[in-house]
Amino acid sequence: MHRLPVVAAAALLCACTASAGPEPGADVSLAPSGFWDHWGDGRAELAGYVLRFPRYGEIRQGEAVLITVTEDFSAREPVKSDRGGAGAYPVLKTNQVMDFQTGVYDYNTMTSTFLRLDGGLPRGTPQRVSLSMQEWCGLTAERVVAGDRGLEHVLDSYFEGESVGPERLSLPERAVSEDALPSLLRGLTGPLRGGEIQLLPRLVDGRLHHRALGWRDARLDRGDTRILETPAGAFSVIPWTLEGGEQGTRTWYVGTEPPHVVVGWEGEDGEQARLSGFMRTAYWQEAGEGREMLRAELGLPTRAR
Repeated sequence: MHRLPVVAAAALLCACTASAGPEPGADVSLAPSGFWDHWGDGRAELAGYVLRFPRYGEIRQGEAVLITVTEDFSAREPVKSDRGGAGAYPVLKTNQVMDFQTGVYDYNTMTSTFLRLDGGLPRGTPQRVSLSMQEWCGLTAERVVAGDRGLEHVLDSYFEGESVGPERLSLPERAVSEDALPSLLRGLTGPLRGGEIQLLPRLVDGRLHHRALGWRDARLDRGDTRILETPAGAFSVIPWTLEGGEQGTRTWYVGTEPPHVVVGWEGEDGEQARLSGFMRTAYWQEAGEGREMLRAELGLPTRAR
């Protein structure tokens, strides 16, 4: 059994630029004790996965990457703050990239989820979730942003009659964004309670199946520790199972040892991901020729040159 290595290597309304904050006594989205000892070093965590994804009635082969890093967010608008300034606050950003082939053409998707680290929102509620999805027929962009009157939702779709917004969504008690679960289940904004929840499904599922976005009753349960075999080795993991999602039951496997990396996930629809490589690095400084070798360390194929 391997230890996970730490490698040193229509616009939104103005009300969405800030949040009124959670109710008194609520579990809040806050960096836990010791968080900055690991996440304050200016590097990102990269995790590569071998992906199987269902599309058009067949299981497709592909790749996935989770990119996790801290940033400062602007108090003026829900985007990265490059200039700092009064009111800027820290967030944990997780980008989930999933690419897979369907016959002659491919799908390229990325979901960016931003979780506050200053206690400004209830735990489980992101400050922002954005989806970008491209395939040869067209492209789609979608975003959900937390404001002082709930959530603002905007969808710009390639498909006729599907675009939305801006529209307002309520923010119920025990709200959990499914797109935030890869970070929430690791305890990166504090311990997450299981049980009955109100779920906002993954944006990518809604777009692939052309379903309207909305809250739904769901249940999240923690299972018993087990060993999970992956291309990167065998890991001790804790399974977390979600029932009631857009595509049925889905389970995430979280490493028991720090930094509690997501070792894999799977769904009853046939989707499956298994860890193929892991590192921490300032990847934005690795853009030169020859640095594509780092993809091999993540277990990802090198792109054609």
